[in-house]
Amino acid sequence: NSAGKAAIFFRSTVRQANMTVEVKSVQDALLLCLDRSGSVDLNYVAALAGLSLEDAAGQLRGQIYKSPDGRWQTADEYLSGNILAKLREAEAAAELDAAFTENVQALQEAMPQPLKPGEIRASLGAGWIGTDVVGSFLQYLLPGGGYTVSYVPDLARWTLDKKYKWGVPSGLLCQRWGTSRRDAFQLVDDALNARTPVVYDEVRDGGDTRRVINRMETVAAQAKLFEIKTEFEKWVWEDEERAALLAKIYNERFNCFRPRCYDGSHLTLPGLNTDITLRLCQKDA
Repeated sequence: NSAGKAAIFFRSTVRQANMTVEVKSVQDALLLCLDRSGSVDLNYVAALAGLSLEDAAGQLRGQIYKSPDGRWQTADEYLSGNILAKLREAEAAAELDAAFTENVQALQEAMPQPLKPGEIRASLGAGWIGTDVVGSFLQYLLPGGGYTVSYVPDLARWTLDKKYKWGVPSGLLCQRWGTSRRDAFQLVDDALNARTPVVYDEVRDGGDTRRVINRMETVAAQAKLFEIKTEFEKWVWEDEERAALLAKIYNERFNCFRPRCYDGSHLTLPGLNTDITLRLCQKDA
């Protein structure tokens, strides 16, 4: 075994910050600003490029955007995330300042294409589906029951109130959409609250009573639950007006996000070990 001095005793082992970068264009100034601060400082960019703020912003049009809160952001940052929320902010700002019209146009182009009803899965119990839709489905599935449906988003809890359970034919409750041990109301409640129905029998064991799973009744109940879910997914898109409304709700809540594509090619990484060379994907990360 032998010991020797490490490389730090003979040479510099970290990258030094290069403070004498030549700036040939306003694009170079922007990249240098991003390298050193990680954000867009238009005053710094304009000073590096020897331009006024207006000229620097004009030459970087399409590469940077001014958000309604006054911050300058790169296009990849501004045109990502919740596009719909940003679009509404930009539209409100454009009513007061026409300069934000450019933001509105860019955000409209960045908005993901809306999904059509046939491309959306609406499952029974999904929190984005309104209680009125679920109530209408219950009237279709089990007519005559007089239902009130409520939903607590914070708990993801559905509640079904039945005013006239006796008005629903027993053939629908316990045969067509349910079983003798698990009626349709119970199965709908299971579907809404993402539960799997299990039917138990009570068995006497000496002086004690214990519960055991009745496999045949459990399988029958789960099969009826699957039929109810399938019927809902078919029924919910049959009405054109309801389908259009649900598609709009889904697109506004879930199909309005655009992932950000990062570009780290401009990074110089001062302080990094000189023996390490990062790949482009690592700089992007």
